[in-house]
Amino acid sequence: MLEINFSELLKQYERNLVDQLRGFGKEKEYLKYWVPGTDNISSFKNLIDALVEGKILNFSVIIDYNQILKENIINFVSHFSNYEQLPEQQTCKFIININLDKYLKLKKEKGFVAKKFSIKSSDYKYSFKSFKSEINLNIEYEKKLLKIKKDFKKNFSDNLENKKDLYLEKIQDFIIYYKIENGSIKEAYHNSKKNISLSYLVDLFLDFCINKNIQEAADHAVIYLEQFLRPNNINKEIKGIILPSHAGFYFDDLNILIRKIYLDYNKRNNLNNLINKHYHQVSNNWINLEYKKKTYLISDLINKFILNYKNDLQMKSVTLLRIENDFKIFIELDDQFRLLQKSKNLLLEIEILLKSLEPALEVFIAEVVDQNKLRLKNSPQKNLLAN
Repeated sequence: MLEINFSELLKQYERNLVDQLRGFGKEKEYLKYWVPGTDNISSFKNLIDALVEGKILNFSVIIDYNQILKENIINFVSHFSNYEQLPEQQTCKFIININLDKYLKLKKEKGFVAKKFSIKSSDYKYSFKSFKSEINLNIEYEKKLLKIKKDFKKNFSDNLENKKDLYLEKIQDFIIYYKIENGSIKEAYHNSKKNISLSYLVDLFLDFCINKNIQEAADHAVIYLEQFLRPNNINKEIKGIILPSHAGFYFDDLNILIRKIYLDYNKRNNLNNLINKHYHQVSNNWINLEYKKKTYLISDLINKFILNYKNDLQMKSVTLLRIENDFKIFIELDDQFRLLQKSKNLLLEIEILLKSLEPALEVFIAEVVDQNKLRLKNSPQKNLLAN
């Protein structure tokens, strides 16, 4: 029987945010569906949902003794499982056997809101102040947008309002329409005839939505749009992690819009999807390729990338070290590359290029421990936290 130490799992997740940033839980299949919530109760609920997704219905969970957490867990699991509580001095162990039919029925009917959980303020570890832009569109993003988008009517149509099978939402003074079949966005249109910058932005945004699963589009389309338009010099203006909101509140409006479409789709089709299974799923074609073939294809693209910067980089500037779990591409960089990276986001360019081979591929920098043991001081994770 699977045994989970809940407290250790939370600590491990936090450590991995610093040590690895991405790919947490790949060694345990069910963990790829799990993300902690804002408090211990929601984190536990998410864990149960992840275990069910991983088809694990019998397991035990150990928690550090906390009376409120214990009571809320009992209230939660009693609705859909047979459970046994084994209290100890400093911990409490639950042996849980989930009744799948009850679980799915409650999830569909109530979303498990059987009782309002009481939460101590100490359960909250962090608080964040959300960023809200004060401008429609950052001027640097607008400049790049106007350079690359010549025809803002690519996805234009003004004769769709009467079609009942379309999903639509308004942004500013015009409408965006989506045609969704079996969860996939087949077509998308807008009816804007003015506001050139916003029309360009919306039209480009729809390109990132078409042929995507609606949940994947709701979760990531705005992120992809911001990354695509991100100017090379934006780090001089924005310190720390760059969010789509930093590009202007048009991005916030688009994010709200696509999420409303997603909720409308779920409501019309009586769905209750909580886990995005369409992000970073490695294709079988890529998995079945021989390792040697994968390294050849990746190395070839990296070499072509370096040739585009032949005046600034050498072939040894980027070295492919290994591929892990089919999607983690570890590379080593020389000082010349790192210097150029300060003015241009070369790593993002490499990752986008590699995604042409397999959309799930992600680039990781392998840090080399130098003689003075200063790896942590100069690591990307350390720099990220410092900002």
